[in-house]
Amino acid sequence: MSESNTIELKQMKCPGCGYNITSFKPFEATVECPYCHEKSLNPFVVDKVIRQPEKIIPFNSTQDDFGNSLVSTLIDDDFVPANVFDSLSFDDVVKTYVPMYQYQGKYSSDWDGYIRKSKTKKDGKKEYYDVPVDGHAKGNFNVFASAYDGDDIPSELNTFINEVEFDRGDILPFSYDYLGLDSDKSILTYELNYDEDRAWAEIGEDKVYDLAEEEIKAKHRNVRDISVSTDYEIKNQIYLMSPFWFVYYQVKNR
Repeated sequence: MSESNTIELKQMKCPGCGYNITSFKPFEATVECPYCHEKSLNPFVVDKVIRQPEKIIPFNSTQDDFGNSLVSTLIDDDFVPANVFDSLSFDDVVKTYVPMYQYQGKYSSDWDGYIRKSKTKKDGKKEYYDVPVDGHAKGNFNVFASAYDGDDIPSELNTFINEVEFDRGDILPFSYDYLGLDSDKSILTYELNYDEDRAWAEIGEDKVYDLAEEEIKAKHRNVRDISVSTDYEIKNQIYLMSPFWFVYYQVKNR
């Protein structure tokens, strides 16, 4: 056979029996040979030392739960193409912990606006006028901000991550047991790459401003053109791991 009729292949062989391994899941810690069932370290999984989280929100749902929830969401969405279910493959679902910060503290806000009032004139017609009003509000906040911003997370997912709020009862002291490091089902874990100050400045602070404004508007629905000025005090900053499922799918090769 001439050299022009040959090609060079890169193969992954089982170190035990030499069988060619052609399929494995990239986020599992080991690769199992389908022939002799010997397990080898997954070459895509790399150990790295990172800062230990203080808290964690463990997964309380299964992949099937995620799949059922996703299908229900897509069915209820009027803008989802009818053929989207033909392109969904739940074998590609990613189970991951994303680093986040939890900020707890107090806010204090001054606000002002206008109340529309009316009076009846001598000719019986109503005359409308605005009366300025102002007030003060205060409260507690408990907000979350993503501590990771990498190209390997879809921008839509990162937006969603920063919109999610968690119940305090779901948050537990951190334990490596939740990461599945000693099993073949270890969970993909993203590395922290935002510090507390950056995450607060880019995400957390705006959440507190929005929270204060929303609560003031909810209590004073008759006030128009509300302007709010808010100060805050952060009492506690917690680095934690939060659980997410996500899946990629294509529609018309996009």
